[in-house]
Amino acid sequence: MNREEILSLDTSRKVFDYVVNHMKTQGFPATEEDGLTCAYRGASGTSCAVGCLILDEEYRCYMESQTLQQVISVIPRLLKFEGLLYALQQFHDSTYNWSESDTEVFSEHGLRVLKEISKTYVR
Repeated sequence: MNREEILSLDTSRKVFDYVVNHMKTQGFPATEEDGLTCAYRGASGTSCAVGCLILDEEYRCYMESQTLQQVISVIPRLLKFEGLLYALQQFHDSTYNWSESDTEVFSEHGLRVLKEISKTYVR
């Protein structure tokens, strides 16, 4: 993670674009070793839609058992994006949004959901 880049995410548009690009690049959800449980920081250095915004020095293992609201309460710079982050976290955690294709990362359903998230939360 690029610390300066993450700290420069000061608008909902920048956060949305960064997170979507992160998910596209990673190509699959971040999960714990079991492959089923979603994680802020997952196996093999992966991270979820919210986890990719948490700096290494901010991250604590106990966060894995916490809600989004609990996590962002200790990372004040993320508070103003709570609604957007909640929507992106729900997107990340739903298997319906990810494609099983070798050529597409997101399903058609997932692309529609991202469009709705953008219309609702991005200014």
